[in-house]
Amino acid sequence: MEESNKPAKLIILKARQVYASTFSETVLTHKAMNIPGITCVVASDEPDKSEFMFNMMERIYENLPFYLKPHKKFHVKGQQLYFDTLDSLIDVDSGNKKVGGIGQGMALHNGHLSELATWNNTDQITQDLIPALLSGETPRTFFAMESTANGKFGSWYEWWKASKRKRFYGFIPVFIPWWAMTEKYSTDP
Repeated sequence: MEESNKPAKLIILKARQVYASTFSETVLTHKAMNIPGITCVVASDEPDKSEFMFNMMERIYENLPFYLKPHKKFHVKGQQLYFDTLDSLIDVDSGNKKVGGIGQGMALHNGHLSELATWNNTDQITQDLIPALLSGETPRTFFAMESTANGKFGSWYEWWKASKRKRFYGFIPVFIPWWAMTEKYSTDP
């Protein structure tokens, strides 16, 4: 999408275990380690799931050869990974929390939100995160919002329908059914 000079903003309705998080964390880590001055956010519904996604990013970094690793500086409080020589930040958060919004006071350039159908407080997305994303959006932006279905109700369902009508902040709907993963869900035992 960068060639078309448009951001890649995806809303992904998917089956379980189709590697959407692995793909998203790989893209975000690459961008944070190679593009100066960007801010990324990663969040799932629960803190332990958010930490799992953050650990994917750390594994990517730790397995790079030394000459590809930008200098990093951790801010343990708040779960952040900061590449100080690039001034690029990965901020880790979670959706089911009582106070604070995601992306408040930031200009977000990239991100990944997971398991959105089970988030309790989706106002933090529409009131805090979306404005932060729109203020930081560039043609290099990659932002994925994904979840499995959880009925025909709630914010996730409404956002999916709106994206299909091209009325959800420029997010492109992507549907990944279980049968698309032939190597994982084959009919042969």
